[in-house]
Amino acid sequence: MEMTDEQFNTLAQYEQYYKTALECNYSRYPGRAAVDTMFNIHRAITGSRLNLNRSCSVCILNLIKSVGKLYNQEKARRIAVQLEAQRIAEEMMAKKEEEPKPDKAKKTTRKKKTAE
Repeated sequence: MEMTDEQFNTLAQYEQYYKTALECNYSRYPGRAAVDTMFNIHRAITGSRLNLNRSCSVCILNLIKSVGKLYNQEKARRIAVQLEAQRIAEEMMAKKEEEPKPDKAKKTTRKKKTAE
């Protein structure tokens, strides 16, 4: 399942925790509400259940790292989509500028048919 905008925006609040968890293998406790939110979103996206004991710091760290990986993948995907859309728009503008502007067509007059 893909991450919805609502889930992405919710997880964006905890980006600092993902960074320290993934880069330093350490994270401060984000709070029970944040842990529950991350757990529910992780379960909704992956369908898997991590062992989550809220008293186990390693369990919480593993959750934060797992959610952080999902968040970073989604963030990279969204950036790639934006860059691709921007590239396509720039190509379209370049093609539009390259096309020669049509000259104003000369008006041709038709000779009136005369009755014979």
